[in-house]
Amino acid sequence: MTGRLFAIVGPSGAGKDRLIAGLIAARPEIHRARRTITRPPAESEDFESLSAAEFAALRGRGGFALSWLAHGLGYGLRAAE
Repeated sequence: MTGRLFAIVGPSGAGKDRLIAGLIAARPEIHRARRTITRPPAESEDFESLSAAEFAALRGRGGFALSWLAHGLGYGLRAAE
């Protein structure tokens, strides 16, 4: 499958989720990748919560297409995305 990847980045509270929601409302064929983050689940956000050890193990097995560390947390997009 071919396609395009767009990354929308910015600080917490900048409005990224609202921007993405508007984009998907206008273009429902767009797939929003679900993030994996090493922090507790939050009702206000859709992400997979993993412990730091689970994240490191998954990263070590090549389970992420993209992963990074920021602000003391691990963030990733699973390879299946």
